[in-house]
Amino acid sequence: MNPVIIVFLILSTLVASSAFVFKDNLIDIDNKILNTPLTEEVTEQDRANLFIAINNGDLNTVQELIKAGVDVNTKSSVGFIPAIMSAAENGHLEIVQELIKAGADVNLKSLHTFTALIQAATNGHLEIVQELIKAGADVNYINNRECTALMYAAENGHLEIVQELIKAGADVNVEFERGTALSLAKEKNYQDIVQELIKAGADINFLEKRAAFIEAAKNGNLEVVQELIKAGIDVNTSNSEALIKAVINGHLEIVQELIKAGADININIPGEWTSLFEYAVQRGYFEIIQEFIKAGADDSFIYNQGYTDLMIASSIGNIEGVRELIKAGADVNAKSVYQENTALMMASLIGNLEIVQELIKAGADVNYINKDGRNALLVATERGNLEIVQE
Repeated sequence: MNPVIIVFLILSTLVASSAFVFKDNLIDIDNKILNTPLTEEVTEQDRANLFIAINNGDLNTVQELIKAGVDVNTKSSVGFIPAIMSAAENGHLEIVQELIKAGADVNLKSLHTFTALIQAATNGHLEIVQELIKAGADVNYINNRECTALMYAAENGHLEIVQELIKAGADVNVEFERGTALSLAKEKNYQDIVQELIKAGADINFLEKRAAFIEAAKNGNLEVVQELIKAGIDVNTSNSEALIKAVINGHLEIVQELIKAGADININIPGEWTSLFEYAVQRGYFEIIQEFIKAGADDSFIYNQGYTDLMIASSIGNIEGVRELIKAGADVNAKSVYQENTALMMASLIGNLEIVQELIKAGADVNYINKDGRNALLVATERGNLEIVQE
């Protein structure tokens, strides 16, 4: 064949191949352009439109807004409700699925600490509950009302959701002020849910145990308190009512037992601004104060009540501290604000003879009478501290 023709054919082939490659590149570029979201900045109105679309169940608009770049984890301006929670609450399954597919965080919380799972469980949206669990929703999340999704489902009579949550590992014995999921179901007489919860291990005697525990703490029944702690009762049940009752009634041994078992010492007395520790200080419960301090309570409040370092050292039996403070010139007759107690009275109460002797030697007034009409002698007599009475 003519060499010129051969060269022509080779060049023709190369040009045709290049044309195809160039055409393929153009198609690829076209596709990229078509699939690239608009670079316009997402506006607040777009976010508002997302919630309008969710509330109306408008899946197409939700999809368009997601494609335009609206943040799927955005929250409403009122109540800070996450988009997925709004969809779950309103029962829009496909929108929930779309939001999850776009990366929505299923455990986001609203201002009032509710989640998508809690809202779906409350409103009886079984398929949404299943979808959220599949996407990693926390079935044991407790909101600021101390409730879980299971508790809301039980209270509202949603048997299948209760079953679904139990299957996913929900704790059937989480408690709050009104009880547990079981007691909520009992209140509403949802017998099928009651049976389901019992089958899953719910404590059928929870309310009775809790009542007995609080009553024992209030009345100073140490053995009952110990037995119930041993049986696994939560010492902080019913907002730490057992510890509150024990402190208010001055039951030292029960306070010690509860603190040892993990009772929360940093609590307020219900309906008051006063913390439980402050209450003990104001009432002059020195031995209980000592237990709170040992357990790590913030003792800065004590000084605001007129308690001095010498009083504190005397109330906790710190003899070396007492000696050092006296040596440094501490006022041995200083009085606290509320009960007007002195260091000598505190030492007499706890029965520390050495400290009593040091304070008397340093000039403590043995005849001083406090706000309640007591002096150190009477305090020691009431507590049966005979050595101190003799002193």
